[in-house]
Amino acid sequence: MKFKLKTYYYLYKFYITIFIEDHVQRVYYNLKYTKTKIIRAIQYAIIGYNSHDYDYSALFELINYKMERMHKAFIEDITMFGLFNKREFRSLKLCIKLYKKFEYSKNVDSVYKRWGSPEIDRSHSPHISLTHKKANTPETKAILNRELTAAHSADEAYRKRARDLYFKIFEKYHRKWWS
Repeated sequence: MKFKLKTYYYLYKFYITIFIEDHVQRVYYNLKYTKTKIIRAIQYAIIGYNSHDYDYSALFELINYKMERMHKAFIEDITMFGLFNKREFRSLKLCIKLYKKFEYSKNVDSVYKRWGSPEIDRSHSPHISLTHKKANTPETKAILNRELTAAHSADEAYRKRARDLYFKIFEKYHRKWWS
């Protein structure tokens, strides 16, 4: 009888400690999860606050932020669980790289480097015009305008190709990234 009481006592003590440990773990993970959610909400709020225009570029910033977080999660899954889908991983990485090309202006920058940065001319009020230090004569202004027009169209064509490829990849793979 003494053995049974001692056994029940240890079982009772065991179940109580398991209950307490389980309760403490639940509270700890709930607090940790809540903290994580608050931090994520603040990070998203910062992106929203900085993009006060609420135009399409703000949406792209938010989507790109989410993609970078998923890319980081993919890397963690690969290292922790060995889960790896090469095509989805590469497509996500490519979309992140393509987003950075949306603001491409290499050709225009090279024209500005050659001709100098534009300055605002307010001498002909109420009209405002841009002037360049090296473009003094009408012939050089015409050459500069042709070069700038060609540079802007080349940069826009590059950005359009990047956007088209971005949307094709996004349309094909976005459901697989979130699942």
